[in-house]
Amino acid sequence: MKTSARLHGNGAISGIGYLAMAVLLILAGVNLFRPVRNWVQLNREIAAARMRLDELQVLYPLYAELASLDSPSQWPGLELPVSQRLSESEVTAIPERFMAVATQSQV
Repeated sequence: MKTSARLHGNGAISGIGYLAMAVLLILAGVNLFRPVRNWVQLNREIAAARMRLDELQVLYPLYAELASLDSPSQWPGLELPVSQRLSESEVTAIPERFMAVATQSQV
């Protein structure tokens, strides 16, 4: 009794086999490209974060010094004005003064 299953070409890979192997190789290359691309992007982000950290380490003492000068009593060479009560006409003229400053600044 003979079997009907017979290998064509004595076990050689057919054209469809070569095509399937080529597709698998391309897919493997694409799957290797993504992690490499992510690795490069991650290295760029790490380098940018390190640069920002270096800048902040330089600028933070300056910001801290400016924050310590936040209250007028700390400002060197600045005297506080003498507090006095405003008259009613001066109080009602405040919005007009704001409008005059705004129109002069052309904002």
